Amino acid sequence: AGTLQYDRDVIIDFVRAGDAAGFTVMMHAIGDEAVSTALDAIEGTTGDRNHIVTHIQVVKPADQGRFATLGAYASFTLAWAVATPEYDWSVIPFIDDVSADNNLYREDGYYFQNVYPAASIQKQGGIIISGSDVPVDVRDPRPFQNIAAAVSRRFGDFPAMNADEAIGIHD
Repeated sequence: AGTLQYDRDVIIDFVRAGDAAGFTVMMHAIGDEAVSTALDAIEGTTGDRNHIVTHIQVVKPADQGRFATLGAYASFTLAWAVATPEYDWSVIPFIDDVSADNNLYREDGYYFQNVYPAASIQKQGGIIISGSDVPVDVRDPRPFQNIAAAVSRRFGDFPAMNADEAIGIHD
């Protein structure tokens, strides 16, 4: 469930105050608890604007439909929705037990099933938008790498990362 950067009540109050002042809020939320908190904050807004939750690396199944219900945009950096062992070894073992068979990409694992759930959010009526997070990992926004990863959920010779969450090229 992770740790929030700020106290939950502070986040909720901040988002609601920004909304009341006429701002569209864009929140950075990577883990499932951060995404839940962001959606809880949006739930208490006026509904006059489409707030944005960006990165959303892991989303609880119960929260995936909330994007549509709340009119929030799901902003993914889909170039990251691929199997990248060097990075994944620093994340997945904190979420799923991979010690028994050393299988990082367990299809029955919570992470694998809920990582970058673009198709699930879209199927439930959510609007998917694309981000690049430039210049965090590279200086180029890599639009074609983002599109390729969104459609194939793979990069290079590594296995696809939850191919069921791929979206169509026109999306």
